[in-house]
Amino acid sequence: MPDLGSGFAPLHGREWKKYREEKRDARATKAQRGAQQMRNNGAQKRNAARNRVTHQSQSQSQSQEPRTKNQSQSQKKKISSEPQAASEPPILIFPTVGMGGKTWGLRPCKVQELSAAFPGVDVLAECRKALAWCEANPAKRKTHKGLAAFLFRWMEKCQNRGGSVGTARRNTQADEDMTLTDEDLR
Repeated sequence: MPDLGSGFAPLHGREWKKYREEKRDARATKAQRGAQQMRNNGAQKRNAARNRVTHQSQSQSQSQEPRTKNQSQSQKKKISSEPQAASEPPILIFPTVGMGGKTWGLRPCKVQELSAAFPGVDVLAECRKALAWCEANPAKRKTHKGLAAFLFRWMEKCQNRGGSVGTARRNTQADEDMTLTDEDLR
């Protein structure tokens, strides 16, 4: 091959082979380093999480007297996101996907929260519609963690569109009672 004129000397035969092997080895080494680094980062995150849990449990045990096995289990239950909800049976059970669990139970306390936040919506009827939608669309099922937000958005859309059918009927009956007739105007 002729010289290309820019200080580049073309490689021939064995030189070219050696160059390709060095490049391939360099890429393999770089990939191995990247994989090792990812493993190390994962291990560091796991260790940090363990250390936080260990540190919290140590600080709790130092600040209080030693606990029995039953007391420590009851405290673990108190740490959950919905401590009082565990005693209430779910009203509806939604199918979920992902690692959080196969189902998500709609508890009465959640219905009360949604009813307070969306007064123009028949929350239980809308939750039944959402459940029917989840069962009819298995490819679009929500995760265990994201179902509460899904229901919130469902209720928000319903209220923004004018409320539920049941509440709309009640409102129209009240409007009809308030409507003046021609006799009332005379």
